[in-house]
Amino acid sequence: MDLRETVRKFAERELTDETVRAMDRESHWPHFRQFWSKLGSMSLLGVTGESRFGGLGLGYFEHSLVVKEIARRCPAIAVSYGAHSNPCVNQLALNATEDQKRKYLPELIDGSHVGAMAISEVHSGSDPMSMKTVARRHKDYYVLNRSKFWITNASEADVVFVYAKTSDTGITPFIVEKGMEGFRVPVANMVGQVDEGVYVLMSGFDYERLVL
Repeated sequence: MDLRETVRKFAERELTDETVRAMDRESHWPHFRQFWSKLGSMSLLGVTGESRFGGLGLGYFEHSLVVKEIARRCPAIAVSYGAHSNPCVNQLALNATEDQKRKYLPELIDGSHVGAMAISEVHSGSDPMSMKTVARRHKDYYVLNRSKFWITNASEADVVFVYAKTSDTGITPFIVEKGMEGFRVPVANMVGQVDEGVYVLMSGFDYERLVL
């Protein structure tokens, strides 16, 4: 059975009409985490991720097929899946250090953790340089201030790929874990080079537009 057929049968089995109607009615799905674990057991949360971290090591065409088949049954879950597997998992796979990959990718891919990406704010959307969230360095950590809005998976996320301004002309992405004390993020959780996050962000948009 090919990937597309496998995902289609899985989605039909797990996302029944009754389940989707209840989800729409309640704006909540109490079995979300169980469903997420099943996606992880099939390595679907890391379609483009390396096999050494539990991924399938496939391309964006296959990734798009998975999104499409889930969306046939429930567009909302497809968006949640896409927001996790592309702008979070895929961006980490492409841009994170080896240590960061080893620390975060296995649990994001096996379904233990839910991921999200935080760019948008009240007065800024896809224009990264208009964001107001800032990150200021203090010895071995950064303090992030301001806020983000419209973050898919925010209520469930364990790991969030957050973009913040680190200077007047530069932004930097950070890996922020749920439960981190205050708004302190270790320097070790910075992704890429300081002030060069716009390149990470804009290159990521290319993949997101294809998959989502």
